[in-house]
Amino acid sequence: MPYALAFWRSFVPIFDAAAAEASEVEAYARAWATGGDGARGGAGAEAEWLRGFGPIDVGCRIEIDRVGLDGSGAPPSATWVFADGGRLAVDAGAESAAAAAARFAARPAVCEYRPGGGGGGRDLPDVALLMVASSPAYLLRLWPLLLNKLLYATDAGLRPFVWVGDLPPAVQRPALWACFESKQAAWARGVARSAARARASSERGRRRLGHSFYDGEMLRDKHGKQYGALDDDRVSNHHIKIVATLATLGEPSIRGAYYADLDTSVAHPWAVDGDVLDEHARGESDVTFGYGGTGPSKVADFRWQVRSSRFYARDSPAGRAFFARWFANRCTFKDQFSLFHTILELAGDAGCVDYRGEVWSELTYKEALHTPEHGSGADLAARLPGVALDCARVDARCPDWTFRKRGASCDHADPNLIDALYHRSLAGHRDTRVFAFDGGNITVANACFTTRGTPLENTTKCVSYDPEEYVAKLGIRARDRTRHAWG
Repeated sequence: MPYALAFWRSFVPIFDAAAAEASEVEAYARAWATGGDGARGGAGAEAEWLRGFGPIDVGCRIEIDRVGLDGSGAPPSATWVFADGGRLAVDAGAESAAAAAARFAARPAVCEYRPGGGGGGRDLPDVALLMVASSPAYLLRLWPLLLNKLLYATDAGLRPFVWVGDLPPAVQRPALWACFESKQAAWARGVARSAARARASSERGRRRLGHSFYDGEMLRDKHGKQYGALDDDRVSNHHIKIVATLATLGEPSIRGAYYADLDTSVAHPWAVDGDVLDEHARGESDVTFGYGGTGPSKVADFRWQVRSSRFYARDSPAGRAFFARWFANRCTFKDQFSLFHTILELAGDAGCVDYRGEVWSELTYKEALHTPEHGSGADLAARLPGVALDCARVDARCPDWTFRKRGASCDHADPNLIDALYHRSLAGHRDTRVFAFDGGNITVANACFTTRGTPLENTTKCVSYDPEEYVAKLGIRARDRTRHAWG
């Protein structure tokens, strides 16, 4: 064989692999761009609700054009490069923001950020870090924190994916009668008339970041914390994280995805722990949420009392089915009420407990969220044995259940769900800072900085930095500009 021909043939497998990869991504993009198709989530009949979504853009890229936080006069800017070759430039200018809002309202997108301008999927990690925004305006409000996580994720061996878009009208309501008959829905109906005037007055000064569940009248406890809504027949757009997870897991080279709320951050310089991707590497869980409770004690009585602000999902039939059912169970305030119910339903399917819907029928959202405020876990288990899902029950009755499983027993230390990213909910907080550019400015959320294992003593307040130090603390100043050549 001539040397030149032999040399050329040595490259054929590489070209064939690259072509196969491109073909897979094209097929993935076409499938998700087919509106009204419930099969595109790869989760079977339980994902029929996907028929309510129109085209969704996947197989696309997000490019950071300008940081826009340095006083140079140029606003923050990014460009979305879609699978069909189309491009959409978005900055903080009014005209650009309006066009982007219309585009993503009609057609959501989950796009990947790749440092250095790309590279084939064969050379990239197989695990994602997913973030979601309901609108371009919300993304710009969290802009510095987005850049912070793009930098951290690529250093930690994660591929960042960003979803922008909201729930379409077809899926903004619950689909199950059990939700409408829930104790939460009945309670909300009972107080709706007395709060009608308050709802009308709240129209003034309401925060507008695109269509949001929070446009409804919110109910608060004595500390001002949101725990319900009067408009309980409309579901929270927090549920978009579920759709975004399924779409991200569909990327041909992705085998698992971590999710973190957009309002998380990590201080620079960061150290990437050796076990940062342990949950993905171990391969023992299809779905994992943090073990910490959501109530004031921060200790969960039961394994269904989890936070939805951080989780891991494996690209497996059981992993996809979990998210398909979670969205099918969408109900009332936030996404955690349906999440609790979904975990217990699947625990019942696995033989862990005899669950008959008691979280919905017997508990309000606040009661489910804050068990310590409404009696001990033992009291609740005695009254409602169907919700008594603890580790002893899992180990004795369903040890092979792959929800939150890492080892022989489920009773172990919390899994590392990218714990370096510190979460502080921005709802109700006015801790912001303003960055000016020619012709306008953006108001962005502040960040709380902490390190793993050393939480701030008072998480209701952030450490205050001047704008220069704030941007530096997010790692934006010190970034590798070869990999992240942002203007």
